[in-house]
Amino acid sequence: MAYMKEATKADVADLVNWLATKDTNGTYDPDSSYNCMICQYLKDRGVEFPSFTGSMTVRVKDNYYVVPLSIRKIAYGTKSGNINWGIQLTYGEAHRRALKELQNFKG
Repeated sequence: MAYMKEATKADVADLVNWLATKDTNGTYDPDSSYNCMICQYLKDRGVEFPSFTGSMTVRVKDNYYVVPLSIRKIAYGTKSGNINWGIQLTYGEAHRRALKELQNFKG
């Protein structure tokens, strides 16, 4: 079973704040099973052993969570929220996308 939750403005703001602590030139691999930006964020927020299980889901222990579209757009650098496999992205780029997403957030 996959759990779904839409991101709130507070969720996006928290991601913006986390990204602000990262090296803007530091890179991440959006399709890395354990070190994608989303898993790194979750680890820093106290989630134990998150793993990336595809472009839309993260596994935590035996539960699967659908990553909200707004968070996927930030992490993957695409308007569709779909992943571009085999590329490196920077935290600085993600931070700029997150700020824009937060500015345009409705809700």
